[in-house]
Amino acid sequence: MSLPLIAIAGGSSQLGAAILTALLETGTFRPVVLSRESSKTPAWLEALPVEVRRVNYLSYESCTTALAGVHTVISTLLCKDGTWFVSQKNLLDAGLKVGIKRFVASEFGLGPLGTAEVDLFALEQLPIRLALKAAAREHPDFEWTAFYNGAFMNYLGYGCENAEAVGMDHSFLFNVKAMTADIPVKEDGSFPDLTMTTIADVGHFVAAACALPQGTWPEDSYLAGETLSIGKVIDIIESVCGRKVIVRKYTKKALLEEIAQIPADSVREEDIMGRFFLQLTLAFAEGEQGKSVMAPDLNHRFPEIKTTSVEEYVRKYWGV
Repeated sequence: MSLPLIAIAGGSSQLGAAILTALLETGTFRPVVLSRESSKTPAWLEALPVEVRRVNYLSYESCTTALAGVHTVISTLLCKDGTWFVSQKNLLDAGLKVGIKRFVASEFGLGPLGTAEVDLFALEQLPIRLALKAAAREHPDFEWTAFYNGAFMNYLGYGCENAEAVGMDHSFLFNVKAMTADIPVKEDGSFPDLTMTTIADVGHFVAAACALPQGTWPEDSYLAGETLSIGKVIDIIESVCGRKVIVRKYTKKALLEEIAQIPADSVREEDIMGRFFLQLTLAFAEGEQGKSVMAPDLNHRFPEIKTTSVEEYVRKYWGV
């Protein structure tokens, strides 16, 4: 009997690679990587016994060809040029035509309660959720989910010597190399709680969820590497590095003022991403469950998955 075929859209990205690795480790799936026609296959992927299928995500016909024989589609795409929704919609429509049974939307971060507060998510993620809900109603044998893990813990490794393993090309909230932190605070000035998860741990949870029986996927799949106060993260960084972190606190009012300075209708990538990260920071300001704090639902379902703590991660990349 052949192994179920799982297609990872964006499988050569850091997140896609983590999911691919975790799926291969199970030995119970046959993962394939979907890659844009213009993308070069990285050496690490060429070395693996994994099929790479070229695809034009803006073409329904191309997606249909690429998804032949596929059981599950996992999207890790992040399109900054206004094609995020249509790329995933083409994968969904093409997948339904060829008979896929499962689809994972490209969420992986902020919880659904915060989606409407971030322009990029509101414009691109909300529509695909509606399309997935409609598909599930029209196709009783089809199910979908989105994984919510809070902030990627890998941002804490940005700037370290082993940059390739960390996989981040910029900092967010914390810059351990510079020993600075630009963080949101609650109205009373206290630090909010935040869920942080390593990309590798996300991969393990996704692979484990793929092994669940058909018909058991919830629409929202929550997982947590560790949930702790932002202040505690600062304490850990200072303890490991032996230096003080320069903390710049931002109230909601200050963040809203900064966001307002960037034109909402700008098509410049630096403006789009500038608003994106400021709005993400704002969404983290209250430490609200379902927004920046994730319930450890999948942790309880898969207790064998041991997640990495913030202290373990910081010591791994910054410990002396």
